[in-house]
Amino acid sequence: IWGFPRNRVLGWIGYLPIEEYLFFLLQSMNVMLLTRWLLLEFGWRTNIESGFADMSPMAVIDILIIWGAAWLMVWLRPPKPSNHYAVHLLFWFLPVICLLWAVAPDVMASHEGLLFLVFLVMGTYYTLADVVAVKEGTWHFDEKQITGYKFGRILPWEEAAFFYLTSLLVAQSYLILLPPEAR
Repeated sequence: IWGFPRNRVLGWIGYLPIEEYLFFLLQSMNVMLLTRWLLLEFGWRTNIESGFADMSPMAVIDILIIWGAAWLMVWLRPPKPSNHYAVHLLFWFLPVICLLWAVAPDVMASHEGLLFLVFLVMGTYYTLADVVAVKEGTWHFDEKQITGYKFGRILPWEEAAFFYLTSLLVAQSYLILLPPEAR
């Protein structure tokens, strides 16, 4: 889906440049730091004892069944190559995001404003930074594996969706893993 010019990276670990691994560490740290700062600065605190108190087993089962059915459909009828990036995003991120809501609905619902703000700020920041990086030739996308819809004719919508979804996923996970008194 992505390509990295050899002369633009520090080195490689497996199939990916070192910078890709660093990105995931830095993005996670930035999202968690913003989430923590918002919790402390604006008092988005709740009295919820546990993140798993009102877990809905049926909601979790429903999500897993839908996810399994979607994977079966993809397996039986593989998507067109131009949908590869979109399929990867939707089938790997959305079910996990939904599962977090099913596992800890009180935590998620009581922090939905905070989650939306982190989603918006971090997703937008990384999308804009990526527009610059792609424009500068830091990496490129395999045109055969994206749908072709691009922001400013530069950044595939799938890449922007990736930044928004991963920011939301990290923020949700961070909230759930915090001790109850810290959220």
